[in-house]
Amino acid sequence: MSATRNRLLVVDDDLVQRVLISKIGAKLGYDTVVAPSFEAATELLAREAFEIMALDLSLGERDGVELLRFVAERNLQAMSIVIISGCDDRIMKATRRVASGLKLSIGGCLT
Repeated sequence: MSATRNRLLVVDDDLVQRVLISKIGAKLGYDTVVAPSFEAATELLAREAFEIMALDLSLGERDGVELLRFVAERNLQAMSIVIISGCDDRIMKATRRVASGLKLSIGGCLT
């Protein structure tokens, strides 16, 4: 796996959101990599290391909570995660509880 220094994985099925978050990450000094789907994200996480992941909860047929479980199963708890979603506050709180139960580091939530 490659080094984690300043690497950001943006996981979002919406092209505009991916581009926007990727550009913000680049301006903050991150080497950004984008994944448009759950499958693309799992492939990247299986072979590369990231310092932070920006994760949309809605990924088409799959969802971000499934990806949180994948991250925990792969022992990638050192990676900080920022949850991105248009979901209501109740769902965001439930997602934070799931992540906490999986011992994942949630750096924040953007709605």
